[in-house]
Amino acid sequence: MSKKLRLVVALALCIVMLGTLFAGCQKKDPGTGTDTTDTAQTGTDQSDTSAEKTTINFWFYPRYVVEGKENGVYEQELIDAYVKDNPNVNIEYEMIAWNQGPEKINIAISSNAMPDSVFDFPGRIIGYGAQGVLADLSFMFTDEDRTDIPQSILDHCMLGDKIYMYPTHISPVIMGVNRKLFRDAGAEDLLPLDDPNNPDRLWSIDEFQKALEAIRDNLNNVAPIVFYAGNEQGDASIRMFIQNFGTDFVNKEHDKVVINSEEGVRGLQWILDAYKNGLIAKGAESLTSTDALDMFTQGAAAMCILYGPGNMNTLNKAIAEGKAAEGFDFAFVPQPSADGKSVKVEAQVIGYCIFDNKDQKRIEESAKFIEYLAKDPKNVLASGAFPVRQSMGELYDHPELSYAGNISKYVDDTGYTINNYAKVRALWYPELQAALTGEKTAKQALDDFAAKATEAMNEK
Repeated sequence: MSKKLRLVVALALCIVMLGTLFAGCQKKDPGTGTDTTDTAQTGTDQSDTSAEKTTINFWFYPRYVVEGKENGVYEQELIDAYVKDNPNVNIEYEMIAWNQGPEKINIAISSNAMPDSVFDFPGRIIGYGAQGVLADLSFMFTDEDRTDIPQSILDHCMLGDKIYMYPTHISPVIMGVNRKLFRDAGAEDLLPLDDPNNPDRLWSIDEFQKALEAIRDNLNNVAPIVFYAGNEQGDASIRMFIQNFGTDFVNKEHDKVVINSEEGVRGLQWILDAYKNGLIAKGAESLTSTDALDMFTQGAAAMCILYGPGNMNTLNKAIAEGKAAEGFDFAFVPQPSADGKSVKVEAQVIGYCIFDNKDQKRIEESAKFIEYLAKDPKNVLASGAFPVRQSMGELYDHPELSYAGNISKYVDDTGYTINNYAKVRALWYPELQAALTGEKTAKQALDDFAAKATEAMNEK
C-alpha cells in the first residue's frame, strides 16, 4: 500500500472513531424513546422534564358536591387546573367512602403506605397527629392567615403547639326537616319556623315531641325522625342531643367524660322512651348515619337528626336529578333544648392534613396545592359550608344557609380535640346499642361509656 493510500485510510478511521465518540454522548429519553443530546456536550438543557416531577397523592371524602357532576369529577377538574399552571407536579387522587375511608386510612398508616393528604375533620385528623404520622403545618400560616382565621377555629386544628389541619370551611350540624310531610300531617305550625319573634328557631323538648307525635299519628309509613347506632359516623350529633338536656360531653380540662350526669341520663332516657313509642324510626340500633340521610332524602322520615349545609347541598342535587322524594320542601331546625331558650350546636371544622412520608418535597408540594384549594371561594361553595376566612365574607344569599351560618354562634364543645378521640368515639355506639335493645338502662349505658371513655382519654 502506498504512503498516500495509508494516509487516506488513517483519516477515514479517525472520522469513524470521532462519530462513534459523539454517538456515545447521546442517550435515550425514557419517556419517548428518542435521542437527546447530552447537555454537557451541547450547553443546552433538553432533558425530559417529567423526570423532575413530584408526585403527590390526595384522598378525598365526597365533601365537594356539584349539581350534574358525579363524585370525583369536580376534584379532577381542580387537579387539572392546578397542574396546568404547575407542570412540575403530578397529582393522583382517590375518592374514599364515608363508611370505609377511616379503616382504609388506618390500614395505610399501619402499613406505612399513607397518601400525602386527606380531606377530613379534626376528630380523625388530630388522632393521626397524635400517632406521629402527620407533618406540622405551622409553616403554612403567615401572620395574615392567623389574623384572617379566628383562633377558635385554629384551636380545632391543633394538638399542643402543632397545627395538624389546614382549615378550609366550617359547617354547623343541626337537624333537617321536610316541611311537606308536616303539611301533609296538618302539623307544620308545630315547627319553630316563620316566627319573626324567634329567628333562631329555638324550641323545647316538649314542643319537639309534639311535632314528632303529629307525624306518627297522621302519616303512615313515615318515621317522625331517624336516629342511628350502627356506625361511628355522626356520633357527636346524638351526644349533642343529650347535651341539650343540660349536660356537657367532657369537662373543661378534657380529662373526664361527664355526659353521664343526671341531665345526660334524662336525655338518653328520652331517646329510649321515644323509640319505644314510635317517634324514632325502627331499627335504630343497626341503622347507620348514611341510612338516616337516605331515609330522609327518600321521604321515609320527616326529620333527620344529622344535617348540615353540606347535606343540604347533596339534597338539592338529588332533588334536581329526581332522586329525592316528590315535593321535598327542606328547612333547617336546631336540636331542641330543655329550656327552649338556648341550644348547643355541633360544628365541624373541615380541612386538609399532610402525612409525613419523609419526603420534604412532597410535603411542600402538597402544601401548595392545599393553599390553592383553600383560598378559592368556589370550593367553599361546592362544599355547601361556610368559609373559615373572614376575608371571604358572606358567600350565600339562600335563607336556609343564612340561618345555618347564624346558628353557628351557639357552637359548643363536641370533644373533637380530646386525646384519643378515635378510641373514645368507638366506645359510644356499643353502649347506645345496648340501651336501645334494652340490654342496659340509660344510666348503666352512660356510666359504662363515661368510665371507659375517660380511661381512653387519659392513655398516653
